[in-house]
Amino acid sequence: MVIVSYNVQAPLRACLASAARTAAESGLQAETIVVDNASTDGSVAMVEAEFGGVTILRSPVNEGYGAACNRGAGAAGGEILVFLNADVELATGALRELVAALEDARAGLAGPAVVDPAGHLHRSVRRFPSPHGWLLDGTLFERWWGTRWLLAGYRPAIEPGRPSRVDWVEGACLAVRREAFAAIGGFDSGYFMYCEELDLCRRLRRAGRSVLYVPAAVVTHQGGASAGQAAAINRARFLRSKVRYADRTWSRGMAVVAATFYASALGLELAPALIKALVPAGNRGGRIRAARTIARSLWLFAAGGTRHD
Repeated sequence: MVIVSYNVQAPLRACLASAARTAAESGLQAETIVVDNASTDGSVAMVEAEFGGVTILRSPVNEGYGAACNRGAGAAGGEILVFLNADVELATGALRELVAALEDARAGLAGPAVVDPAGHLHRSVRRFPSPHGWLLDGTLFERWWGTRWLLAGYRPAIEPGRPSRVDWVEGACLAVRREAFAAIGGFDSGYFMYCEELDLCRRLRRAGRSVLYVPAAVVTHQGGASAGQAAAINRARFLRSKVRYADRTWSRGMAVVAATFYASALGLELAPALIKALVPAGNRGGRIRAARTIARSLWLFAAGGTRHD
């Protein structure tokens, strides 16, 4: 199991405890590797003090999620690689179910059912996006009544309890056959964070491997433990990753269109936020902070939104 950590000491502790429990009850031989992306919250010291059997790989800088996963995979010895977000907890049987799903040599990757801390199922299964859906997703336009039909079917309904072959699954927890992972070159480290699991699943599918949704395996995902630490920066990173995916999947021209569209969408979002920030009544401080966050996202995105290499 490879866990990427960045300033998430408390969730990481819970993640490691669940990984140890799940590995022990599964009867499988398992190793756990934490790749720390230059945390400053004492995460490494906590792992060293409380989880003596865990291997720690330290990075002097935050190298991003995909690059850190690749480092962890390079140090791992198993035939099945399980990539976990540090704010994920594995339920009983989850590891065993994921490994069993990958016994089929044609399989490439398996993802579990994902629930939030309240136990509500998160729709983590997606279809591969169309270009117009990709433009709208993650912007203010996805909430407009006139555009919602363009995103219809992006998150297909999955029958509870039934394993399914799917296009891709979100990356809170991914189990991958090592030889399939190595054959396609692992994660594309050009994605700092966001979209790397979509890109991985797309390349696995193109290589003839199946991507499986395994609802008998369940994980709890807190969500946003690392990403929430810098909202403006991470929104810009999200949109930059979307531009990169457009470039890698469709064309450089589509990437330019995407970069222009996302910058315009942020600008349209910023305009009313600035107007609201001028209103003296109510929580003006909150509205000012919201406008600043959008403005900073736009500035950061414009500074590097069309860079792919």
